[in-house]
Amino acid sequence: MTHPITTYLNSIKDKLATGQATEHTHRPALADLFEALGENIKAVNEPTRSACGAPDLAILRGDFMVGHVEAKDVGISLDAAESSDQLKRYRSA
Repeated sequence: MTHPITTYLNSIKDKLATGQATEHTHRPALADLFEALGENIKAVNEPTRSACGAPDLAILRGDFMVGHVEAKDVGISLDAAESSDQLKRYRSA
């Protein structure tokens, strides 16, 4: 059985090779990765708006919200994203 991270990276690589991929292209693979790494985990793409805004993914364990994920496209600086107002809202939520 292929490790979930290997599956995720192969999916990203395959989509990037098309020359047509965007941040949104990679979200299903990211959701699958989260779900594969834990029991009873559900990753919801484009969840309903919440007090913190509109995160890209909501991560639930059963019915309990355990976190939000803000995806960035391949090549985007995560250092810059880390200090954004958007991520400050998500952390406080």
